[in-house]
Amino acid sequence: MSAVGSGRLFSLDAARGFAVFAMVIAHTSPFIRPAPKAVELVEDALNDVAAPLFALIIGVTVAVTGPAPSTADPSARRRYQLQTAVKAAALIGIGILLELAPSGVNIVLQTLGVTMLLAIPLLFARVRTLLVWAAALMVVGPGIVTGLRVLAESRPELVFPRTPLTVLLDLLALNPGYQVLAFLPLLLAGIAIGRTVLSDRRPMTVLLAVSFAALLPMQLWKSLDLAGTGLRGGYVEVWREAPLALCAFALIVLLTDLASDRVAAMRRVFAPFSVQGRLALSVYAFHVLVLMWLFAVRATASPETLPWFAPPRGWLLQIGLVTACWMFSAAWWRWLGVGPIERVIGALSGRHPWSSVWATSRRTHISRRERTGAPV
Repeated sequence: MSAVGSGRLFSLDAARGFAVFAMVIAHTSPFIRPAPKAVELVEDALNDVAAPLFALIIGVTVAVTGPAPSTADPSARRRYQLQTAVKAAALIGIGILLELAPSGVNIVLQTLGVTMLLAIPLLFARVRTLLVWAAALMVVGPGIVTGLRVLAESRPELVFPRTPLTVLLDLLALNPGYQVLAFLPLLLAGIAIGRTVLSDRRPMTVLLAVSFAALLPMQLWKSLDLAGTGLRGGYVEVWREAPLALCAFALIVLLTDLASDRVAAMRRVFAPFSVQGRLALSVYAFHVLVLMWLFAVRATASPETLPWFAPPRGWLLQIGLVTACWMFSAAWWRWLGVGPIERVIGALSGRHPWSSVWATSRRTHISRRERTGAPV
């Protein structure tokens, strides 16, 4: 496996950065609509792959950074589980803060955080157990979501008012954007992938082929707009987006860390994504804050300003935000190292001391686990 910088896995950073890039594109797509059909198809695909890919990468990185299940003592397991719980709680808290002002974005962090919490009992499970749970959730999860959505149409108390029960149901199944039941099997599958095929080209190629084969019929189903296509978290969406995320991840790994000499140059294509992936959470928060500002500007915009929020000028907003996110991540990593939010969560979880939060030297706060591409 090839590394970048201080030994971080290039593929994990690149995949994480690509997921952030896909989200930025998806969240700025309203500024360029209507767009040519080909552009809309690409942006829809990026929108659909971003969040599931995040869930998958979290699982892979758990396998890479966590203690080996076969050798870890109980205290090491408990410590890592506690660190994971702290990170999950931090994601939930940051997500809540990012929803305090409108941005036009469905914030994914709370759903990812709850998914991590539910996965904690299985962090050190055997690969076979992980795959059984992932497969079972892929079969049962969309059915639960479908049933609850149908039930909610006649039982509005399942959605409103906001109570602990309705909040839980929203996170698990009823949220119009993201659902824990759709993310959890991908996280568990990611742990299994990280322990087995992450460093082996042949099985990773098989994973890419199998995922692509599974994607094709579901893509055709969606293209024909057959039954169940529009149901968020239903069978069509989950069974399409899961192999889509697996395809994207396997392809990135094969073109970077596991690249043959013939395609080694492709690594350069993913270099900007790798830079962005090292500060994924900070970049995500940065782009939401910018969108909050743009949302506020558009709400009070004069007739002369409104054209900036539609094509053709809207393209400048999309390209500008994509470029700003990359420049922010590149500059911060070049001179300061670990991102601002990543520093705080690293200190909260006990991975490095609190002094690293305000450190001005890159070397001060790049811990061993961060060198392997540890997520936040």
